[in-house]
Amino acid sequence: MRPRRTASGPARQGDDGLPRGAHFRDPDAARDWLALRGGPEDLAVSLLTSPATALWVARKVSVLEGLSLLPEVVRDHRALRRHRTTRHTLGSHTADSSRLEWRRHVLLPLRLRLAVALTVLAIGLRLGMDLPTAALTATASSAMGRPTHRVAVVLGVVAAALHPSLWWFAWLSLAAGSLAVHSWAQHSDIGRAWWDRGPVFGFLPLRTRVALVLRRRRAVFGAGVDLAMNGLPDAAAPFLTIARAWRLPDTCGPVLHMAGAREQLHREETAGALLTAREAVELARNGPAGVYGWCLAELSRVYAACGDPDGAAEAGTAAPAYLTGRGCRPQARRLMLENGERELSRQPLDKALRAVHALRAEAVRSHDRYLLHVSEIWLVQLMLRVENVAAASASLKAVAHADDARTSWHVPPDDSARTRLMAARALVEDDGTRELARRDATAALSLGDAAARPLTAVAARTALARADELDGRTDAALAQAAEALVAVNEARYQVSSADGRRLLERMQLRAYATALRLTERLDRADSTLAAEIIEAARGDVLPGRIDPAELGRHQSLLDMAGAAQLPGSPVVPRPRTAPQDETSTFVTLGLSPVRRPPSARIANERRLPRRVDGAPGASFDLDRALVSLAGRCWYWSAMVVSDRYYWSVRSPAGEWFHGATVMKEGSEPALAEKALRDALPLAQEGENAHAVRDRVDSGALSGLGPHGREAEFHLLARVSAAFLPSPLAAGLAAGGPETASLVVALPAQLSHLPVAALPLAPEADVRVVDVARVVHVPGWAVVNRCLSRPGGPRGARAGMKLAVLFPEAAAGAEDTLVAPAPGAALHGPVTKPELLAALGDMSAEDRRDGLLYLVGHISAVPGNPYLSGLRVAPAHGEGRDRLSMSDMLQDVAGTPNCPVPRHVITVGCGSLGLDPDPGGDAERTPVSEWLGFGSALLLCGADHVICTLYTVHSSEQLQAAARQLTRLVTSEVSAPDALRDMQLTHLARWRRGAGGRPFIWQAFAYTGVGG
Repeated sequence: MRPRRTASGPARQGDDGLPRGAHFRDPDAARDWLALRGGPEDLAVSLLTSPATALWVARKVSVLEGLSLLPEVVRDHRALRRHRTTRHTLGSHTADSSRLEWRRHVLLPLRLRLAVALTVLAIGLRLGMDLPTAALTATASSAMGRPTHRVAVVLGVVAAALHPSLWWFAWLSLAAGSLAVHSWAQHSDIGRAWWDRGPVFGFLPLRTRVALVLRRRRAVFGAGVDLAMNGLPDAAAPFLTIARAWRLPDTCGPVLHMAGAREQLHREETAGALLTAREAVELARNGPAGVYGWCLAELSRVYAACGDPDGAAEAGTAAPAYLTGRGCRPQARRLMLENGERELSRQPLDKALRAVHALRAEAVRSHDRYLLHVSEIWLVQLMLRVENVAAASASLKAVAHADDARTSWHVPPDDSARTRLMAARALVEDDGTRELARRDATAALSLGDAAARPLTAVAARTALARADELDGRTDAALAQAAEALVAVNEARYQVSSADGRRLLERMQLRAYATALRLTERLDRADSTLAAEIIEAARGDVLPGRIDPAELGRHQSLLDMAGAAQLPGSPVVPRPRTAPQDETSTFVTLGLSPVRRPPSARIANERRLPRRVDGAPGASFDLDRALVSLAGRCWYWSAMVVSDRYYWSVRSPAGEWFHGATVMKEGSEPALAEKALRDALPLAQEGENAHAVRDRVDSGALSGLGPHGREAEFHLLARVSAAFLPSPLAAGLAAGGPETASLVVALPAQLSHLPVAALPLAPEADVRVVDVARVVHVPGWAVVNRCLSRPGGPRGARAGMKLAVLFPEAAAGAEDTLVAPAPGAALHGPVTKPELLAALGDMSAEDRRDGLLYLVGHISAVPGNPYLSGLRVAPAHGEGRDRLSMSDMLQDVAGTPNCPVPRHVITVGCGSLGLDPDPGGDAERTPVSEWLGFGSALLLCGADHVICTLYTVHSSEQLQAAARQLTRLVTSEVSAPDALRDMQLTHLARWRRGAGGRPFIWQAFAYTGVGG
């Protein structure tokens, strides 16, 4: 099939200079064009023979055979010309590549040989040679190089014989011709890329560059910075150490500081790297514009490496304004490519297609093969946006795939790895190209250091796991997926903000989904491995601390940023020895540092890859922890990733079970979970408090209406059928007369499930709470800390020591919930210092045997659970304040700043500390970080905490439930049994038809060390 002329054709170019092809007209036209890209016409173009290829073939065959190819070559050349990129249309990669190859392999070598011949001819005539001899010498010199070098030598000998007095000129001409040809060949292979043409350190002022040369500092300084910025910080270290010891111009300071940030990034110190990079930007703010722009560009790359695309976009967008002039051209061009690729997925299709056209036109104009390659990769990304997978795979196979890991010297390893991974993901699904995908993934894995670039390693391992999965090699796939899962979690612990960690998790959903999806192929004998994978995917964390000196650097950086806004303005940072208010600094910076907790092993065996450091306490025995927590108990752990719900169950006998359920939109589990959310007081988007109350009053758990009991049981039966694992339900239903224990570890997406109220079967009203006490473990990392410290006797009497009632309330406000027993009471308004002082004044005996009763509002900081906490009255002025985990764990040495008694009852809004995901989103964040108020209480000394799963409103029923809980806990009843007795009391009233609202007593949950 011969390609026809493109339907869009040329069009006029408007005054704005934008291309006017039909496919650039609007997003719909661009979508249609991209959907047809790679069709029969483009396939036919890819099969055409280029003139450069024809010439290469002609050298391998006879003259007659070569001449017979001429008509076809002419036709193919005309067809290729019609499909080139023009001012108005985006052409075929094959046609544009043919154009560049013709120029590189034919036109430029021919021009070079003609220039050599004419130069030799002119010099020979000038030296007195006759015209035939000079022409023969010129022909010989231009013919040097394979395969005609032998003929050239013969011609040179003849020329020397014809003019013996100038024999030396004949031989010198041959040497010059050979040198010119071989020099051109080398330059053609390793020539500088379009974005790298210009002085490497042109962003530095000329005066600085001259000073470095005169002081003989340029070589060491340049080598250190260049190696550090190109992914070789170990090799750069000795150069940078020497350069920092020298007295260099002030403009070199920010550059060396930024090189230090890249060294930290290589050591996986992402938080420190980001801080150092921001300090470098502030140091350059009052310096030359070129240095400031270079620092902004490097800050953009550090943000991208730390998993913060918004920060990368902000810095990358600001940098080009300062990278002006010829000296800054390499940095400006490289940044243009990075910004263009970053914006490609955010722009409308027509605008994105224009950006690809502009890049392709520049590649053709500058004859740059790498730029042509990048433009095709951008086009592939757009084809994937419109789900033209077949054409994208074909393009990637042609331009990105290679049989080994070799790459052009001027292409950064990260760029090569990213391109190869894109090809691997596109080619892995097809049986015919899967082996090619495996080669690309392996090449990407070898191109970078897995420790310095963990996310590249994660993507490569995930692609290899997918290839093994499709080939039916489950064990090999699991091994690759487990490596990816461990690597992505290791990367999470290096990110110092909860928003950054959630973003990284969303970017790595493929790794989580692949590892968990493979558990469905495991049989019953491998349920322990499935359970270990689920526990690893949960990604437990412990709150981390930031060193005071580092926090002081953050605060000083904020001061510097506030003092100077433009380059050239004076920077006068306020001197600070330590931050005045750590919490306010954390709020401003959005920090919530975490550290890596021990990982779980099952049956005293760790089957997933172990931690690299191998430090003591790197793992804990989950079976032993369960026995310590609740004796012979049932255990239910779960994860929700993408559109699937995964669970594992352990029986009291130590048997493990696992399974998975589809939870995509429209499925019964998704519908049941949405119905439960609608019935609970969980604020939804756009709702105020009155709207929430009205919705709950009309819901199935409100207890209102003539069919309230039937509606409540029907809804919870649906939820139970969707989420309560069948082995667990059957085991609890078949249990003996003794009360069982159930330990529950649910993710944040399902933290609102009222586990105690779930029916065990749809045909009989037998609830979980009828047969078992329920212990919630949102995160094993925190509970293990509690189990490892000395504790008092379980079930011991706990006397009421302190009641804190609505600490944020104004003076004289009426308390709806009052202290349920005698004891010291603090009524609002109570400030944070007053509350901390009241808790600090409690004696060790009071904390050991006492009960803390808290009533108030738990408010969350969006994106930062580290700062969520109990609302308190502001210490100064108006507004709001809160007692958060950051305040309660402020002591850097590890001692709680806010010690609390062993028993705590907190009646607050979602005081457990897990914020449920909005739900219904196919890109759910898979990991639950338990960094809220409930975990802070446990870390501060509490062993038994009764809290709430979601928002609760003041009512007589809530008051009665809180009073009963307090009475039972203070009368030598263990906290889990006290909660169960209270819930059974309200459930019995509900069954008798005595009224009440089920969602109130179902909101309470217990967490702690059991009892």
